[in-house]
Amino acid sequence: MQKMSVAGSTLEPISYSAEMKMDLAKEREYMFDHVCRQEARHFYRTDMHGVDWQKMTAAYRKFLPHIGNNADFAEMLSEMLGELNVSHTGGRYYKSGSGESTANLGLLFDLSYSGNGMRIAEIMKAVRSTGQRPMQKEGIIVEKINGREILANSDFYSYLEGLAGEKHWCRSVIRRAENSGTKWLSRFLPAHAALCCISVG
Repeated sequence: MQKMSVAGSTLEPISYSAEMKMDLAKEREYMFDHVCRQEARHFYRTDMHGVDWQKMTAAYRKFLPHIGNNADFAEMLSEMLGELNVSHTGGRYYKSGSGESTANLGLLFDLSYSGNGMRIAEIMKAVRSTGQRPMQKEGIIVEKINGREILANSDFYSYLEGLAGEKHWCRSVIRRAENSGTKWLSRFLPAHAALCCISVG
């Protein structure tokens, strides 16, 4: 973007920054539908090489909810398009842009837990713990991240967007166990994907 004054003739750049939140699952669903429509409309043979295209795309659509990244999505598209047995057809993935880095706290969670918060199942060995109160390996529940309550069935990792790196402490409210009233404040410093420092007080 550039600007030019009414009286002048020199262009000057305009600096700006913006954030955009995308529903990547919905975006992949749209791209899947687009591919299905385009192939049905523009494939060079009306008989689709003997493939029941509607039935075939329905069979592959069931994988969409289980795909969490575009690299796997492109691979799935290639598998589906390969059913047509025609060359130069497939999906490609090219990493682009510099999106937010999601912090990794070095914790593994109990996926069977259905209440608010995230119940810790295991703490990775690379995690360092400092402070007065030691971390247990299981049963502890992370209730809040930076003041935001972790609600049941929410995407836990959305609470950690943009917090990766040594400059970001994640302030967390920790509860001793599912039915315990004992709580304390912990700070997580995710240095990188496999290392996290926990200050427990």
